[in-house]
Amino acid sequence: MLIRYTVRQSPLADLRLVCFHESGHAIVGAILGLNPKFEIIPTGKKNDPHDKAFRGQTGYFGPGTQELDAVACWAGPIAECKFLGEAFSDYEHVRTACSYTDKKSIMEHSYPEQTFARALSMVIEHWPRITAEAEAAIEDSKTRFAEHL
Repeated sequence: MLIRYTVRQSPLADLRLVCFHESGHAIVGAILGLNPKFEIIPTGKKNDPHDKAFRGQTGYFGPGTQELDAVACWAGPIAECKFLGEAFSDYEHVRTACSYTDKKSIMEHSYPEQTFARALSMVIEHWPRITAEAEAAIEDSKTRFAEHL
């Protein structure tokens, strides 16, 4: 069962989770030709144990379709689950890892199971690229947002 952590062990743990989630969106989006850009944003809540210290945001600036957008949206929560070592074989299960925006984009598409399956296979196939992108984002964010860690 997927466990969403409402209390983070540390802002750095939260940063790592957000970077893997956004890197999933970004790498799969790039492969699909969506020209993604993502950013990591400190929330300023590092001392609040019930909220995240960081959030992420990924935008797509290339031509796409609703189906491609849904595939890229699924890739974020799937990458997050893979990073945490949690099972992700059931799309409803992973859907709990989605942000409100992810859920909205995914569920606007008529075939969530189909787009989930495609995203899952892409995340598995491109996991080394997702990991490299996430690790680079983590290192960059540690420098840029040192006061939040």
